[in-house]
Amino acid sequence: MADLMSVRLAGDRAATALRMSESLCDEAHLLVEACEETVRRSRDVRHRVRRRRSAHGALAVPRRAAVHSFRIEGMVDDAPCSAHWDGRCLTADEALLQRAEIVVDLGETFTSGERVVTASLEHPDDIASVLTLLRACSRVTAMDIEWQLAPGGST
Repeated sequence: MADLMSVRLAGDRAATALRMSESLCDEAHLLVEACEETVRRSRDVRHRVRRRRSAHGALAVPRRAAVHSFRIEGMVDDAPCSAHWDGRCLTADEALLQRAEIVVDLGETFTSGERVVTASLEHPDDIASVLTLLRACSRVTAMDIEWQLAPGGST
């Protein structure tokens, strides 16, 4: 009788494990579909941006210029974040700074033609800091930047 009870319990546990496994498998399939859709949308956005850049020209950054001031607003994951450089002091939300430090640690680079800029937060008046903070955002909702030409500088 005890053996029959053990067999029944083992069968019940196996059936429960099978149901849970099927449920988790269904959940995994939904996650894969959601990821594939996100990748598709990301590629569509990238394609539209490339088309617009080729049609309107890329943003021209003065070659010999410093960032006089900037303001960035966006999201880190699902939380709002912001950063502001007023020419003297960089203020930013902790979550954004932590994410930006990860971007720096990963050695991210930004390219425009032959120009390559490495991610950095060392000098807030440098374009590298602005690009690093922008990359650190999950989504950028607003950005303002004011340039200051270096003496003898040209665009």
